[in-house]
Amino acid sequence: MLTEDMANIYVGPKRKKFHLHKELLCARSGYFTRSLAGDFKEREEKAVYLPDDDVASFELLVLWIYGSKLKAPGNSEELSRYLAVYVMGEKFFMEGLRNAITDSVKACYLNASAKASPEQLEYLYNNTSATCQLRLLAARTAAMDLYGRTKHLPDSLRELIKKCPDFAADFAEALLRFSAGEPRYLSREKDCEYHEHQDGKSCV
Repeated sequence: MLTEDMANIYVGPKRKKFHLHKELLCARSGYFTRSLAGDFKEREEKAVYLPDDDVASFELLVLWIYGSKLKAPGNSEELSRYLAVYVMGEKFFMEGLRNAITDSVKACYLNASAKASPEQLEYLYNNTSATCQLRLLAARTAAMDLYGRTKHLPDSLRELIKKCPDFAADFAEALLRFSAGEPRYLSREKDCEYHEHQDGKSCV
């Protein structure tokens, strides 16, 4: 049973207000725990300001906080929003959210609803840490799309490789794995292949 202890989260430059249960925010996020339960002004005001974050993406985050299962994005625009939510998941220390987004993006790939464009890949790599598992999924899928089908890189992907050495390394490693005989089908991988487990526990 949730308590009536609430907090206001103001998102975006226009400060869209979200009136949320403080208990849930703190249970799901180390960032909100420190902000709302630590020795900061946010604790006294019961308010957190996120001027640089996207309102539509934060709405997805709220749905997850309250227990909704996130569906797979159905097009490129929705995929961009999910990538932004993943970035929020890193920013707010929300491992569970990151894993949920990864599952949704993988389902999107399996359904062939959308694939990350070079621009989306660049956004993902520029805004996540080197340990980001969604990076590996995205780079591996980009390699799957090209392996054995062409002898030439598309210009947009070539430019991304020049600008983003981390992507270049992940992309090259995926190609090497395929050349060594590793299966090239996401459907054959474990459900939690790209999950993060900071506590050392695996998915059941």
